[in-house]
Amino acid sequence: MAEEERIYTIPLRKKWLKVPRWKRAKRSIRFTRSFLERHMKSENVKIGNSINKYIMGGGMKHPPGKVKIHTIKEGDVVKAELIGVPFKKEVKEGKKLLGKVSSKEEKKGKEAVTEEKEKTKKAIEHIESKDNKRLEKLEKPKEDEKFLDKEKAQMIGERKIMRKSEKPHHEGKQDKKKE
Repeated sequence: MAEEERIYTIPLRKKWLKVPRWKRAKRSIRFTRSFLERHMKSENVKIGNSINKYIMGGGMKHPPGKVKIHTIKEGDVVKAELIGVPFKKEVKEGKKLLGKVSSKEEKKGKEAVTEEKEKTKKAIEHIESKDNKRLEKLEKPKEDEKFLDKEKAQMIGERKIMRKSEKPHHEGKQDKKKE
C-alpha cells in the first residue's frame, strides 16, 4: 500500500528567524510543506493535524526549532504526521466498505434526496417571491413620482413656482415686510 516511507527532521529555526514574530508559525508550516514537496518529489502534500498542533502549540510567535516527521507516499499523495502518531485511514462510503445495503435503505436514501431537492426548490421560490415583492415596492414610488410631476406641471400653468436660487433676493425681503 505504501510506496515510500521516510522519517525527516526538519530544521525550522533558520526559516522563521527571517520573518516577524507574529508570522513565525505560519512560515514554519509553509516551509514544512515546501520541504516535503522538494524531498518527496510530489506537489500534493497533506500535513496531519498533529504537526499543525505541535507547531502552533507555543502560539504564533514561538514555534519549535525542529520537527520530526514520518511521511508516507501513496501514488502522488504524500501524507505526513508526527513520529508516533498513527495515520488516519480515509473512510469511504459505499457498498464495498459498508457491506450490502438493503433495497429499503436505498429507497429511503432516494426519498431523502428528493425531499431535499424539493425543499431547496421551495426555498429558492420563496426567495424569488420576496425579491419580486421588493422590486414591486421599488417600482411603485416611481409611478407616484410621475403622477406628482403631472400635478406640478398643472400647478406651474396656474402660477409660477420658483426655486430659491431663481428668486431675486429683494423679493424675499418684501414678502417679509408686508406680513
